[in-house]
Amino acid sequence: MAYRAAALAAALLALALPRAAAAEPAPKIAFRLDLQALPGRGCPTAEEFGLILAAEFGYLLVRDDARATLRIETHPNGNKLDAVITVPDPESNGEWRRVLTQGDCRELLYDVAVLVSIAFGPRAWRGSEPPPWLVAPVDFEVGRPVLDFEPSSAIVKLLHPVEEEAYEPVVVVSKEPLPRPIEDKPPFKVEAALGPAVMLHGLPGVAVGGNGLLGLRWRRFAVAAELRGLITPASGIGDHELPGRASVWAASALPCYAFEHIDACGAATFSHLSIDVESPLALTQADGFSVGFGARINGRVRLSERLGLLGFFDLNVQSRTFVLKLDASRTVADWRSPLLRLAVGAAVVIHLSE
Repeated sequence: MAYRAAALAAALLALALPRAAAAEPAPKIAFRLDLQALPGRGCPTAEEFGLILAAEFGYLLVRDDARATLRIETHPNGNKLDAVITVPDPESNGEWRRVLTQGDCRELLYDVAVLVSIAFGPRAWRGSEPPPWLVAPVDFEVGRPVLDFEPSSAIVKLLHPVEEEAYEPVVVVSKEPLPRPIEDKPPFKVEAALGPAVMLHGLPGVAVGGNGLLGLRWRRFAVAAELRGLITPASGIGDHELPGRASVWAASALPCYAFEHIDACGAATFSHLSIDVESPLALTQADGFSVGFGARINGRVRLSERLGLLGFFDLNVQSRTFVLKLDASRTVADWRSPLLRLAVGAAVVIHLSE
């Protein structure tokens, strides 16, 4: 294999590099190739064998326009293979025939290429010429004629009588505004809201106050954090109308599914309820912290690029109730907070980023 690889490299190098012109170049021959190799034995294809022959001869000799035909047939011979090589004489003067045997098909065809190069290569025709039917057809190269003609200035002026003064420099000014540079914008929008709120149910009476919100909005999703403070303006707690007021502070996290004008939100709320009773009697149970979960619906209207209006309705269920007793000996509470809280409100929305 080593000497065949070296021969292949030498042949390719000889094809790539220009040769020095010899006084009497060796005659070139050409064959049509008829390779009938057994399948499944690792034999080279016809294209590969053509390159193997080219490595031995120094040029490509397998051509479709050749008169002579190189026929190679492989047959099993025990654990080995036989290659029957024939070159029929198209002028009916017999044929050249040889048989080679080898265990590996690729090695066998390499041996065939060496044998063909010995029998038909340049060394075989020293002092003589190969038969005409074996000589390679002549290659003709046809190219376009190169016209190196440059007309004189007089002919140019005669054919194109245009005065040079007729040409004036033209400056084209575009009236269209230049495109604005594309800015990298975040995928979300930042907004803040502030407005009044009213709790309709959940405290001893109707409570009023305000709420503030800070949120992030994507195309179909939004999250917000809200802080709300409410107080009952009218004094009177429970069935006995005890003098006093109730107040609540609540912080909420709001994940929302956003539509064009409506948001459907869930709510998780942390609140603190305080009751200020105007009575000298002792307060046994009155205020404390609570966690609640609920839902919220927002309605949105866009007023301008930076401003909008928001209206909402929410309900929230608390995890615990609060009991107010002015007399610890009594078994009945003066007021017990309900678990459900209902609130409505509105806010002015400021869009901090676009």
